[in-house]
Parts: sequence; C-alpha cells; structure tokens
Amino acid sequence: MRTILVTIVILFCSFTSKSQIIDDFDDGDLTQNPTWIGNIDHFMTDAEGVLRLNSPLTGKSFIYTSYTAPDSLRLSLQLGLEFSPSASNLLRVYIFIDNPDITKANGYYLNFGENGSDDAIRLYKLINGSSTLLGSGKLGAIAGNNNDIVFELSYDSN
Repeated sequence: MRTILVTIVILFCSFTSKSQIIDDFDDGDLTQNPTWIGNIDHFMTDAEGVLRLNSPLTGKSFIYTSYTAPDSLRLSLQLGLEFSPSASNLLRVYIFIDNPDITKANGYYLNFGENGSDDAIRLYKLINGSSTLLGSGKLGAIAGNNNDIVFELSYDSN
C-alpha cells in the first residue's frame, strides 16, 4: 500500500509591516493571488475549490507564500485529513517563519500527527530550527481516519 505523503504548508514572512493573505483556493490557480512557491505540481484544487495533495510520490510536499507579518493576525483553517496521522504521515502548517530552511528557521507551526493514539493538534515555536511545544489540543482528537478540522488561531505580538 502506498504511504500518504508528508505535507508541509509554509507561510514565509519577514517581521516588518502589515499585510493580508486570503486564499480559499476557489480560483484553482496557485501561481497568482497569492503566488504559491514550492511543490505546486504536488497540489491541485478540486471543483469545490478545495486544495488537495496530489503528489505522485511519497515523501515531503510543500507550498508557501511570502507575506509580511502584522502586529496581530487571525489564521482560519479548514482541513480534512483523509488518513490517520502518525509521526511519519502528518501535516505541518508553518504559520510564519523567517527562513525557508526549516533547520535554521524561527517562527511558529502547527503539527497534526504523532505516534500512538494520542494525536492532538500541537502548537510549536521554532528557534534556530529547534522546536518548543507551546500548547496542545485534546489528546486523541485527530487519531482516527477522516478528520475534519476547523481551526482558528489569533496572534498578538504582545
């Protein structure tokens, strides 16, 4: 059986001024408004405007777009994981980072998947590529197959 791909979505930024990104993917175009970079050929949008992983190979797939982080932000995500996440088969959403090289980056990310049945949504801070857990959702919340997740995160620089 083919292993589901590890998916990484990165929102890459610098920390200087205000901007806004809204993309519900209903236009089916990853090349503009905003422009997504990375393995865009591993992703597609379906007839309902849903972004889907569609990679021909196992491994890591990622897309990212550049933006300038504001003093505060609200991130709203609606995700569907059609598999039971694990430490080797997971979704990681980088909310913002300052370097596309994850081993050197500073920023924040959400992790969806770990070993065992305690899978929870976890928020991490990344400092020079090292992760520190900041918070965790309910244990087992995403342990099964076909996880529908609606997530909202608010950030304030204070």
